[in-house]
Amino acid sequence: MCANYMLEHNINFNAKKTVCMLFTVGKKSVIDYPVLWLYNTSLVWDTSFNYLGFNIATGKKHNDHLEIEKRLREIRVRSNMLATRFSTTSDNVSPKYVRKEFS
Repeated sequence: MCANYMLEHNINFNAKKTVCMLFTVGKKSVIDYPVLWLYNTSLVWDTSFNYLGFNIATGKKHNDHLEIEKRLREIRVRSNMLATRFSTTSDNVSPKYVRKEFS
């Protein structure tokens, strides 16, 4: 199924970076995970995975929204800091400063 979707949409997956996670409702647990293959490579099963600084875990009880809110607050703080810093500069100065400071 995934192979057909990949071919139709011209997508390539990296089998070494791909992990499998199982999310269940309640306290159900699976003892024997099925063996899944991608490009003749057996995929690894995991209970947590760090993706773009965000920890995704199967055992969390609805705490993912707290992590997302934390990241959004950090973005708002940085945005406000930049807006304050550049509020008094001219249009010509701001892009040069941004390139210099954040490149």
